[in-house]
Amino acid sequence: MNPEQLIRESIAAFNARDLEKAFAFFADDVVINNFMPQPVGLEEFKAANEANLAAFPDWHFDIKQMQTQGNKTTVTVQVTGTQKGPINMPGMPPIPASGKKVSVPDKFICTISADNKLHQMDFDSPPDGGFAGTMQQLGIQMPGM
Repeated sequence: MNPEQLIRESIAAFNARDLEKAFAFFADDVVINNFMPQPVGLEEFKAANEANLAAFPDWHFDIKQMQTQGNKTTVTVQVTGTQKGPINMPGMPPIPASGKKVSVPDKFICTISADNKLHQMDFDSPPDGGFAGTMQQLGIQMPGM
């Protein structure tokens, strides 16, 4: 499976709420950078995604562009969802459900190794995208954002 196929299948599984399949493409020792203030591993990333899906049950990734060079694939997505539940992220107070819809761009670079597993994911979210953009659209002022 080439890197783009692997990423497309993982994102399709996320969109279908099949987190077991989505994370089957991740190496056990994966490192996720720029998602939280400090790098996180697989278990922390799983927990954050489960919390996000509880808050945004219709969370959906729409792939806009993919570009592969060697074992690195840059992925640009548009993410949409409706906040129907509280946001419970580690290290943050809960953010009550608002019923608001969000639509934010995001970008990440995936490093896929010869074992066909995602070993590193580096978020490169635009200023109006990712977690910060989501909080802005919800009207939540975050310290340092």
